[in-house]
Amino acid sequence: MISKVIKWMEVFVEKPNKDFGGLPACPFAKEARKKNKINFVEFKNDRPDLEIEDYIYNMNFNKHDVTVIIFEKDRWTAKETFKIARKLEDIAKKNGILLGEDHPNMIETVGNSMINNGEYIIFFLQNLKQVEEAAEKLRKTSYYDIWKKNNPYNINNPDNYNERHNQYKLKYGN
Repeated sequence: MISKVIKWMEVFVEKPNKDFGGLPACPFAKEARKKNKINFVEFKNDRPDLEIEDYIYNMNFNKHDVTVIIFEKDRWTAKETFKIARKLEDIAKKNGILLGEDHPNMIETVGNSMINNGEYIIFFLQNLKQVEEAAEKLRKTSYYDIWKKNNPYNINNPDNYNERHNQYKLKYGN
């Protein structure tokens, strides 16, 4: 699983893309990966969900910028993934962590680019302050130009996770 996610990063996430103003979908991913600042975790279906919280409570930002937890695609439905992520997000926020989720059936696009990995369920854990600082830098570039035009969540604040989640709540419920 990890090797396939890294391949997706190399082929899509780290490559310059016109839908992101000529920058990669995540301009910081390649450097973080090359410097071993990403903690990749395979989470097989036989592991209990409660173990996910351990990664939130034990996040070491001195060692890793990001923890990427990769689940098998049949572990949860999109609706279940959304609900679990919201519960974990509350815990994460209290620890200064931004939690984002990716499910093969939660398709998101920016311009002509599908930004999902399409194969696995993934939770991304990142330092909230670091993400906010990076987003502020990117607002000074053309990174969000296409996103603003096509963003169903909030065209004035394209990286507003709360608005994104409100749209998903309409689809998946609380």
